[in-house]
Amino acid sequence: MGIPAPAGRRERPQIPGQTFTINMGQRRLFQRLVIDSTANPNDFPRGYIVRGSDNGTTYTNIASGAGDGAVTNIFLPAPVTYQYVQIEQTGSSAASWWSIHELNILQPPTNSPLPFASWRQFYFGADLNDPAKEATHWGNSADLDGDGQSTLEEFAFGTAPNSAASRAPVAVTTATDPVSGIQYFDLTFRRWRTGNGISYLIDYSENLIDWTTEGLNTSFIGSPISNLDGTETVTARLIPQGPVPSSFVRLKLVNTP
Repeated sequence: MGIPAPAGRRERPQIPGQTFTINMGQRRLFQRLVIDSTANPNDFPRGYIVRGSDNGTTYTNIASGAGDGAVTNIFLPAPVTYQYVQIEQTGSSAASWWSIHELNILQPPTNSPLPFASWRQFYFGADLNDPAKEATHWGNSADLDGDGQSTLEEFAFGTAPNSAASRAPVAVTTATDPVSGIQYFDLTFRRWRTGNGISYLIDYSENLIDWTTEGLNTSFIGSPISNLDGTETVTARLIPQGPVPSSFVRLKLVNTP
């Protein structure tokens, strides 16, 4: 939800203890706040604490940090539900006031998959306008949180690109069929239950150079396990067509805008 904040500009220098409180009318789920001070770009909060409350009296701290530009993006490590949101300005600036021209309080992008562009806008916001940050922040191969999964992988697996604790590694196990003596792979991974523009392709190789979808019998075993967030965990069983000296498999993600 977007909330215009006409009373958000305080005609005094920034000092700790200045607050801005919103009553959303009912309890709402959210995971991101965007403080827009574009009309007065130097009036961003030098420090902030975000709190949530269900009664407007007792508040819980849910985020803290500092702004660094006209638009301040605040991401929460996990979704929360509150009716009241309070932002306390904790920094000091003798030369700048504290302005909030618009406050956007956004739901997490879960349960129904977003297109990749919308998902990326949710997590990276104004950084998308900075080409210098493509390689390190929002590009398909970037790994902002350093958890070993790229931006595209975070999107495909339904995890957060700004939290190293939110990751879903692909698991591979091997076993040998007792009758045929052929070794097979079980590949377990997360995927969105409904389409989001991502294709999950399983490739096969005998030398790690040439990859193909041929020469491999693939079937999903068991029932998908819901992760209660719009994604499910599935296991694919991969059986090479006959004995080979060595074999490798990989999960390939293809984004189809």
